[in-house]
Amino acid sequence: MGYPSFLFENSKSPLTDPQALESHLSGILRSEDNRKKSYSALTQNMAPMDLMESYDPSAVPEDANQEDLYFFKKTKVSSKKGSRMGVPIFETKINYKDIYKVTLPNNLDGNGYWMYQERNKNVVMHCIEFKNETGFPFTTGSLFFRKNDGNKLQFLAQDQLSYTAAGGTTSPQMTLSADVTVIEKNTETSREEFRNKHNQLTYLVSVESQIDIINFKPEAIDTEVNKMVAGTLGKSSVKWNYETRITQDNNPQNQVSWKLNVAAGETASIVYSYQYLTR
Repeated sequence: MGYPSFLFENSKSPLTDPQALESHLSGILRSEDNRKKSYSALTQNMAPMDLMESYDPSAVPEDANQEDLYFFKKTKVSSKKGSRMGVPIFETKINYKDIYKVTLPNNLDGNGYWMYQERNKNVVMHCIEFKNETGFPFTTGSLFFRKNDGNKLQFLAQDQLSYTAAGGTTSPQMTLSADVTVIEKNTETSREEFRNKHNQLTYLVSVESQIDIINFKPEAIDTEVNKMVAGTLGKSSVKWNYETRITQDNNPQNQVSWKLNVAAGETASIVYSYQYLTR
């Protein structure tokens, strides 16, 4: 039961199928496009680096070229003419944590009009977050999630591991979560009318919004809620992090995120406010 996710399930491996490389790459792109449509969620192209951490190029193995491409030398490798093979590059252990992520819809649409939310459910993804502490980068590739169940190795899901620089943190998606629900409801609290410098009738609208994170699991979970909020941010009942961009629009663009732990069987709420301009 659940939502098993195998990103490249419809793509044959070039190591086992003699198809042309162009056909293989096209299959991968189609699989990625289908997943984007089915999940209606954004995917990350590159894992962010922790800018507070110093990156030491000398920590990269000597046989890796410190350029946009990385080359690893392997000795004593032989194969028959026309054959294909996979060669392990390295093996390491990492510390990870489970985190449940959701990206909520923007508060304004493309035309600058408010998008009313009436307790709509949103897609929550179960992700595995870990930091690259190996001293060299993780390059883009397929990633299998496996569970050691006694003497058996059980495959759970598959995703793409994005390029992750040394010292960077990444959180590939494992599957859609059915046991964590995130809903949002927003309410317009006031509306002030005035004329702007072009003598156009303009409204300053104040909004209060509540996000509820419902954990149906028997254990506590870590969550991350992301949302693009256009306007001037007010207050939040839970600590938030945000980056603000000033654009040609009437409203600044704020990329907001909240991180909080939700106890087993409990509901955690976030109440925040903002103002935006509209005509």
